[in-house]
Amino acid sequence: MSRTLTITLADQRGLVWAQEQVTRYHYLHRPVDARCSPVAYLVLDEDGQRLGCLIFGRPQAQRVSGWYGSVADVEAGRCGLSRWQIINLLRVWLSPLIQCGGTRYVPNAGTQVIAAALSRIGYDFLLVRPVCFLLTHAERRAIEKRAQESLRSRRCRAMRTPSGYEQGVLVPVDQEDKQRERISR
Repeated sequence: MSRTLTITLADQRGLVWAQEQVTRYHYLHRPVDARCSPVAYLVLDEDGQRLGCLIFGRPQAQRVSGWYGSVADVEAGRCGLSRWQIINLLRVWLSPLIQCGGTRYVPNAGTQVIAAALSRIGYDFLLVRPVCFLLTHAERRAIEKRAQESLRSRRCRAMRTPSGYEQGVLVPVDQEDKQRERISR
């Protein structure tokens, strides 16, 4: 009988469970350092039983010459990626039950769950660890003003901040909003 494995994004309790598993069973016997901003996936069977975990996170090194570094390094051409564009797979643990020789063996279990996680981690990492920009007071006021205008007009508006980045706020327009808009005219 073929068994199906799925992955689910871990909440805080799930991350704690994943850290406990890798500390106990992974060959490094250490949790992922919190400075890496860890994000975990839980590996589940058809019944929802936890049979493994994968933990991703940011690199601890500031730069690896020629590969990644600071935004200034990228702008100067010293590397192709900034450290903010890198996410590492830091730990993988799968229960011996689903490994070769286990009573619930799943062929290529590691390949399956890693492939599933790689297809989602870019989105999920930003969901759990959203990007935070330091803005000047003037930039923040400009963004807040544009966001309010956007909410009032129910349209997407783009703006250029003093640092040169385009910002946009997209608010969905449903049929009820369109009807209200027609009535208010």
